[in-house]
Amino acid sequence: MAIIKAKHIAAWAVSGVLLACPLWSRTPRIRVWEKPAAPADAGFLYAPGDTIVFQYYPDFETVIIQPDSPAVNLLVQEGLQGRVLNVPMAQKEIVWETRFVPTDSAAQILIFCFQHADSLESVKDDNEGECWDMLAEDGRGNSARGAWQARASSFTGMGGLRQEKLDLAQEAADRELALYPGNHAARILQYTIRLRQSGNSRGERESIGSETAALLKERPDDRDVQQMAINAFRLIGRRDLAEKIEKQFIAANPGSEEAALKDLNAILKIEEDESRYEKLLRFVENRSQSPLAEYALSQMVTAAMSLQDTSRMTAAGDRLLAESRTPAGASALAGLAGTLSETNAEIPRAAAYARKALDILEGLKPDSRPPEMTEQEWDQQMKLTRSRYQAILGWTWVRQNRLQDGIAMLQQASDQVYEAGLFYHLARAMDLAGDQAAASLNLAKAAAFGGAIGRQAETELDDRVLKGKLDAAEKSRLLSSQAAWVEQNYISKILSARSVRPAPDFDLSDLEGEQISLSDQIGSVVLLCFWGTWSESSKRLMQDLQDLMQDYGGEVLFLSVAMDKKPEPVQSFLRKNRIAMTVLLNENLEKL
Repeated sequence: MAIIKAKHIAAWAVSGVLLACPLWSRTPRIRVWEKPAAPADAGFLYAPGDTIVFQYYPDFETVIIQPDSPAVNLLVQEGLQGRVLNVPMAQKEIVWETRFVPTDSAAQILIFCFQHADSLESVKDDNEGECWDMLAEDGRGNSARGAWQARASSFTGMGGLRQEKLDLAQEAADRELALYPGNHAARILQYTIRLRQSGNSRGERESIGSETAALLKERPDDRDVQQMAINAFRLIGRRDLAEKIEKQFIAANPGSEEAALKDLNAILKIEEDESRYEKLLRFVENRSQSPLAEYALSQMVTAAMSLQDTSRMTAAGDRLLAESRTPAGASALAGLAGTLSETNAEIPRAAAYARKALDILEGLKPDSRPPEMTEQEWDQQMKLTRSRYQAILGWTWVRQNRLQDGIAMLQQASDQVYEAGLFYHLARAMDLAGDQAAASLNLAKAAAFGGAIGRQAETELDDRVLKGKLDAAEKSRLLSSQAAWVEQNYISKILSARSVRPAPDFDLSDLEGEQISLSDQIGSVVLLCFWGTWSESSKRLMQDLQDLMQDYGGEVLFLSVAMDKKPEPVQSFLRKNRIAMTVLLNENLEKL
């Protein structure tokens, strides 16, 4: 192998034993990395830009690869939130080989393993089926700050390539704190692991509390220690101590992000939409440089939509259009675009908002994926969100008389989004374009979903029969065929995309004061939704769920959690709309 002037690492696995060859421009050397004597020992370190050559011997005793030897791929992931890459390995004499160059400067760990290309099963190695890892270095030959923390997190189940092994997670967290005692994020991770290992025992909580108090006493004026202590006391359930320290911290640091967050949370608790909007506006003006400003703008949009105030909607929307960079901003822009297009108001603006929402989504980096979501779940969520934004943009184009562009965008969205509203809009667009057959077909699809939109679609099908645009027998055939289509495509698609993950338990009161725990419903099929009386889409959802409950209430338990801070508007909405579903009240849901 040619020696490159820059640092160049070659590594290979021999029946699971990894050999690492750092090649230096002046003094090349070879060292052997073997299975660690202890689980917490590190392998060799890497840095972005290194070339890593992976070689896998299918059988240590085999001299040559047999013609029927199964091909081997390398599975590799940079960081815990990076995409898992499946890299084909080429056959070279007695080994399978590939090269990989890490490029993510933010990643602190490289996790990898080998897999049979045909069966997708892990190959036999001497690491008991576990993935190997390499830790990022700091440029001075040591593991970088956060590298052992990343290893600890990987053994808590984050990242997707490793199973939970809390003993290894604990050892790695301890190693990080030994090297970097000021890494308080690692300390909180260590506390979390300890609590999980102990089953959240009282003794462990008290131990963590004592350690945290000792650190505070040792460094009472250290802002980082104070912030860590706030999080630690919350973690062990001592909210009284956390709030006391937080109050002291904010008093001493009124311009901090912690102070901004407390102010914003107080504003969001205001029930009255106009007052909430005005206070959010002042917050944005006073803290325009805060990372929270964009979220506050998105909440201004929500308040303006609740007020049905177009001028306020566009005032907040225009500012969000200029400043938004995050998924929260994109969601607010898309929702605003949908609201404006439904009311046929400010359509050029609506189109610009929807376009910006799509642009934000397309520009998201891989590390935007929340750590609790698998890569597959994230990809599916992104596809679905993108298609919903495309549906909104397509409808704004139809409103602008860009019929062909709008229809094409709506059809593209329908590949991923199976919703009554999308097919209803597509039907209206086809009707405007003069394609009566396609209009009737999409109305039938919308009708097959039921609910308020489905009923409206069926009414319009009846109207088409009366106007001679559709034969009555053809209408019946369309409704029957599309009901079958929904059954085969929509329901199966939803079920195939589901992930099996335990839901966090809660214990909440209903409107009559009865306590209901989610864990008590084990063995039952539960449909759980979260909604609020300030959200028009939530209100429509509750009405649709009421219809579903009439059909499936004997087989499915329908539960909903009202996110309103007071029960009165919830009770009023339920009475007015004659909804008999069990509604729970929002009580300390932040613990979820």
